[in-house]
Amino acid sequence: QKLADRHDLDQQVLAKRSKKIVDTAGRIERIVRGMRTLTGQRGAPTEFEMFAIDELFDDIVNICGERLRSHGIRLMIGRSCGESLWAHRVQIAQVLINLITNAIDALEGSDSERAWIKLAAHRDEKGLRIEVSNSGPLIDRYLLEQIFEPFFTTKGSTKGTGIGLSISRKILDYHGGDLVVDQNQGYTAFRLYLPDRGPDSFLEKNCRAPADCVR
Repeated sequence: QKLADRHDLDQQVLAKRSKKIVDTAGRIERIVRGMRTLTGQRGAPTEFEMFAIDELFDDIVNICGERLRSHGIRLMIGRSCGESLWAHRVQIAQVLINLITNAIDALEGSDSERAWIKLAAHRDEKGLRIEVSNSGPLIDRYLLEQIFEPFFTTKGSTKGTGIGLSISRKILDYHGGDLVVDQNQGYTAFRLYLPDRGPDSFLEKNCRAPADCVR
């Protein structure tokens, strides 16, 4: 009976390890696929193009998901209700990845059960707004404008270069938009504003009514 029990245990361990290998391979494949999409491999355009915001969010999740899971941070996605954007996809992704990376660093040492990052998109009469918010500690008021200055960092020389937010704001400026930070709701939220009319930016709504959209 003991030998049979051990055989069953070995089978369970083998099945668990096999599943872990398959899951890991799947995560690697999703990361590679996301990177290929964003870097323009496999013939994907690397200049301005029309793309679905939700597809961009999926790419971001594939790239950042493993690090979020390893830190025990919950990622919440607010789907964009079918919004599409004419923009430089790689550059917009670069901004979002930088903001999520900064949020992960800000949440380091926080209670992992309550740690969250939210990625959402909304459209109003002025254009498209993409928001990256997190439950980490608020940024000191006197630093709010300084964080966008080149080479300014609150992470220390070993972790941050201080150019991420500066470059991100320039990318939004190039698109005719802006990048701002808002803490009036009691948490830190970085907002990308992309107007209906900009240097090369146009928005297109794919869903006809809110009922057509899957949240």
